[in-house]
Amino acid sequence: MEKSEESMVEEREDMMISPSGGKPFLKKSYFLKPTLINSSIDEPLFNLPPSFSSLPSRFEPDTCALKVDFQGWPQQNKSNWKSWVHEMAVVHRSTWKKAELNEIEDKLVAQRKDIIKSRAKKATTSSWLNRFINGGHELKHEVFLVYWLSRYVFNDGGIIHRPVFSIAIHLARGTRIALAPAILSSVYNDLGVLKTATVDSNQLESSCVAVSDLAIRSPFQLVQVWAWERSSNLRPENPNHLNNGEPRMARWDKVDSLGVEN
Repeated sequence: MEKSEESMVEEREDMMISPSGGKPFLKKSYFLKPTLINSSIDEPLFNLPPSFSSLPSRFEPDTCALKVDFQGWPQQNKSNWKSWVHEMAVVHRSTWKKAELNEIEDKLVAQRKDIIKSRAKKATTSSWLNRFINGGHELKHEVFLVYWLSRYVFNDGGIIHRPVFSIAIHLARGTRIALAPAILSSVYNDLGVLKTATVDSNQLESSCVAVSDLAIRSPFQLVQVWAWERSSNLRPENPNHLNNGEPRMARWDKVDSLGVEN
């Protein structure tokens, strides 16, 4: 068990309960910091339900194939995306002067409509990138943020949706907006979808030949990193050392993951 100050996990004995129900029992387990320790076993912090899992007691994921495509954050192969990021970071450290917000949103909506009317037919992130990457558009900061939000925050099949515009406009003017709850919401939603699909596939006949296709678009790599942080049995053996100012994700960048069959 990792003992460094970087560890987000602590090991201790506490009361556990089986997913299939039954009485709580004492077991050594790992907990994600910070945790609230209950000093009295007779006075539980909260009442656990008799069962909190809809998975069958005998779960065989290979009985009927479930093909899951964890799309997460799509890879960006074009080097011009990196140059665009650098350009925006240098130019817009101090935000642009304030304008009338409705007028700016109307202009963004007009640009989206032009893309839909073109040969592209859809306002995709790729068509948005191609339209603005090399042009000196008056709203280049806003269209940059629209692309980033649509592709890496609210990833919905690579489509530019109108509700993103107002968020991009406020971010361009330095308004602080909490995006983490929206990302967490999408992760929880996909966890529910994945669980339902897994249970449904397990209930099919063993002789079935159909393969269920499921696309998970939320950033599921956050779930993977959470599992690595919490469980020493699943994590790679040699995580990276975190330097000052680096995000927690850098600890697991390009590490060799363990081979977990199930």
